[in-house]
Amino acid sequence: MGSISTEHHPGGAHFAFDPVIEPRRAQEHPAGAARGRAGSSPMPGTQAFGAPGINFSPVNSGGARQAFSYDSFASSDSFIPRNNFSSFAGTGLVRAGVKAGKDTGDVFAGFSQGKNGNCATVSAIKAMIQRYGKKETDLFKEVKETQDGYHITLKDGSEVSLTRQELEEAGRHAGFNGNDPEMKKTAILAYAVSGKKAQEADHEGSKFNFSKALDSLENGEYTKDAFIRLGMKDHIRQGTVNDLENGQLGIIEKDVAGPGTAHSMVVIGGVEEHWGNRGGRVEGGTMSGNGREVPENVILLT
Repeated sequence: MGSISTEHHPGGAHFAFDPVIEPRRAQEHPAGAARGRAGSSPMPGTQAFGAPGINFSPVNSGGARQAFSYDSFASSDSFIPRNNFSSFAGTGLVRAGVKAGKDTGDVFAGFSQGKNGNCATVSAIKAMIQRYGKKETDLFKEVKETQDGYHITLKDGSEVSLTRQELEEAGRHAGFNGNDPEMKKTAILAYAVSGKKAQEADHEGSKFNFSKALDSLENGEYTKDAFIRLGMKDHIRQGTVNDLENGQLGIIEKDVAGPGTAHSMVVIGGVEEHWGNRGGRVEGGTMSGNGREVPENVILLT
């Protein structure tokens, strides 16, 4: 299998995943559309997609931001080995003696994005739940309760510890909607793990502040980096729209409401997820900003 391309977006144009779009401008080119990296959020006013009517401004939304190039972005672990995409087989027993990968539930509606800026992390978590199951011990190799909170071992072998207070804070930051309490609980844990990984990597200067690390997940991120923070480095590869059309599990990043409105969404069985709803069949597209336009980006979860 191939790897995440190192030359997917030549020239490094600037892009904004899920920029803020006021309801009255849903069909217009948004001011300041070229805001920077891939991240995500629902777009207010884009009712065709079922997005909530909210208006959270991304942080640091200036025009001169990180170029849209996976290899130029310094994530917590931006290197993906080539030709190393073996699927996780699972080892041992998880808590309560239940083996991983049982019930996935309805990933479309079970939990969904409810605020601007965090679509990359949301789509990565959704793909993982669809692949492995909706229990916390499906997504991670091990979850142990400690005196102060939880100790989590990810599928890549890395470990993080979270206090109960940090988990509660992550839940508030995430702002998830959905109709499956168990899935939402698992998604919040995964979101907290993402925040802790970002903090450990000093992402956007958050080394000493977990709240700031959570903020950094909400102002535009690369979905590739969201997967890596969640332990999926060896389980992702570059894909195509054809792969998604043929039923492979993955995410697509593309503009959804005109130039500069790039959004990351999971694709399950060839169908795009639109803020908790089943969208139409997956289609290709473009991402544009700062006068540049590139094709959609697809990442498959193997």
